Amino acid sequence: MTRSRVPFATLLTGLTDPDSQVRLQAIRNIMRRRSELAQAYPALLTLLNDSDDQVCKAAIKALGTLNDPHVFSALIPLLTHQSPDLRLLVLKTLAQLDYSQTIPYWFAARGDWSEFVRRAAYKAMNDTRAVEPLILMLNDTHIPCREYIARELGVLGDARAVKPLIAALGDTNTSVRYSAAEALGKLGDAQAIDPLITALDETDHSVRSYAISALSELGSARAVEPLIPLLNDENADVRRNVAKALGQLGDGRAIPPLRTLLTDPVGLVADQARQALARLKKTVEAIS
Repeated sequence: MTRSRVPFATLLTGLTDPDSQVRLQAIRNIMRRRSELAQAYPALLTLLNDSDDQVCKAAIKALGTLNDPHVFSALIPLLTHQSPDLRLLVLKTLAQLDYSQTIPYWFAARGDWSEFVRRAAYKAMNDTRAVEPLILMLNDTHIPCREYIARELGVLGDARAVKPLIAALGDTNTSVRYSAAEALGKLGDAQAIDPLITALDETDHSVRSYAISALSELGSARAVEPLIPLLNDENADVRRNVAKALGQLGDGRAIPPLRTLLTDPVGLVADQARQALARLKKTVEAIS
């Protein structure tokens, strides 16, 4: 004898049952009726505030299967829920609904008190789908946010970030500017060479140092002549970084000016000059 199909309206009544196990089973039964699931939307929304976390989680999963743009905004308040498991489920469900729109929330979750939520947040950010949303966030008013994003774009290694990072070299904040320089070095795009050469004139020595390192990573001979004057920079770290960069670039034009650095009063700078000269000597001999 064939069992009759339970009317969907009957299943919906289970969502308001006083017993949490009945509510949970009702969600499971409704999930099996995918073609009718949209009818449960209003009732599922009310279960987002259920006193039983398991019921709430089941409602989140059910709502996540609906192609309804209102679900995204309905889930946002749960990002402050006391349960880390539930917060993470919300983040994953949001990402399932709209990955790009979820990036700011993943970004905020890096500061979550739960370690496994933080780990998931960092992992989510390390995805090329995050590039475009992160680029937009380079204009955030929060300085640590812009600094982190500049670095993260360098790690992601996507060429779409080159022009926005070049623009970030003009940021009002020093840490954002040197983070942008560092990222451009990692991206390795020749479009960054001239802007980084311009950054060698920065008043802040940290920005100059990161620009030097980035130019070294880019490996262009165009950087050699602009770098040489910085061997006389007032900052020892800058002089040391220039010596290292010139050694890595392997251009013989740097040999005479590097020799003047052998008597630098800072031992680490003089040592780096010696290493650079030794490296250049091998390079020049190999070429000749």
